[in-house]
Amino acid sequence: MNTRNEKTLGSTNKKESAESIEAKKHIEAYLGNILEATERDVEFTRLESVEAKLQSLNLQNEFTEDEYAILERKLRSKDSTTGADIRDKQNDTIRREFLRLKEKEGGIKENANKVGIISFDVRGLKVVNDATKDHHVGDAFLRSIADTAKTKIIPKMEQLLGAIAEKQGIAQKPKVTLGRDGGDEFSLFISSDIDLDSTLSTEEVQNFGLDSEKRLEGYSNRLMDVLTEYTDITFAETKLENILPKEVLKKHFPDTIIPDEWTFRAFVASGGSTLSEILNDPRAEHFKNINGGKIKNGMEPINILLGAMRTEADEKSYIQKEKQNKKWRESEHPVDKFQARMQVRNKEMNDLMNERDRLNSEINNLNERINNLKAEVVEKQTELDTCRTEVADLKVGAA
Repeated sequence: MNTRNEKTLGSTNKKESAESIEAKKHIEAYLGNILEATERDVEFTRLESVEAKLQSLNLQNEFTEDEYAILERKLRSKDSTTGADIRDKQNDTIRREFLRLKEKEGGIKENANKVGIISFDVRGLKVVNDATKDHHVGDAFLRSIADTAKTKIIPKMEQLLGAIAEKQGIAQKPKVTLGRDGGDEFSLFISSDIDLDSTLSTEEVQNFGLDSEKRLEGYSNRLMDVLTEYTDITFAETKLENILPKEVLKKHFPDTIIPDEWTFRAFVASGGSTLSEILNDPRAEHFKNINGGKIKNGMEPINILLGAMRTEADEKSYIQKEKQNKKWRESEHPVDKFQARMQVRNKEMNDLMNERDRLNSEINNLNERINNLKAEVVEKQTELDTCRTEVADLKVGAA
């Protein structure tokens, strides 16, 4: 990267100058909305390829040093693989929202129910990488996850949250942003002026496509729960057979029968938390001053709150992952059983699962034999009773 621009990247946040605004307009005039452009073009989000990309577009001489610095900062805020906000960028967004709530009437204490985060772990990335032996396929899988969030989940959330806000006479439009926390971990940050701890009506829940047959165990009609559940279910309904075809997977699991109805899907394990959950936790003694709305010592309390909210969501995501694994392990449905097999990460565990399946099969055979023998016993008992009746009748006749 050209050192001529490096000095400008670490500049402090100051009120945006007219020159800076004009510079951004200049960039957008050439490249359209730069944020959207970087999400569509993965290579363009790689910081080291900025100059090469500009050269390929014959734009390398069209920008001043200040404009080039703005372009770099915009690109640095995006994950190079998925186009989602990098964790630092999303954390900055969360900090700004916390500070906005601090300035509202009632401070953070009274407005902590207006923001929340949904953390979700992608299930199956290791299987994709191991089965295809190509990390580029794994990257494509992660891009599909991000695309599903951006094209299905976020628009639906913002639409329905917006409808709730409008119904309640709230002017502030709800905003949902996607971040990649690293590896197979992502998060959705929700900022609004809506009470995310409020309870939705059955009709409002159904607007998210969550009828009684779809709903997951342990979720209530609390808005944050519904948003989290909607995330899990929408991903689970997204088929990605182009990422991991059965033909490829059969080579990875040569001794396992893949059910005909099985399709590789974008399963995730989601966990959601509002800021109010953190502030209202009776164990959170170190949040007392913050809970009272008194923010001191610069950004430190804000960072503590941010970390605590993320941790709460992560813990719930882990619990959801364990629930999924338990359901798949204990289910007798072929698709669920194979889904459990896909989560296995070592040969020893895979052998144990094979042995478990063999023993279960023997137990089923033994139970079937026992039931057949019981039926035979009943049949023989009936014959014996009939014989006894006939003997009794003969004795009566002889007498």
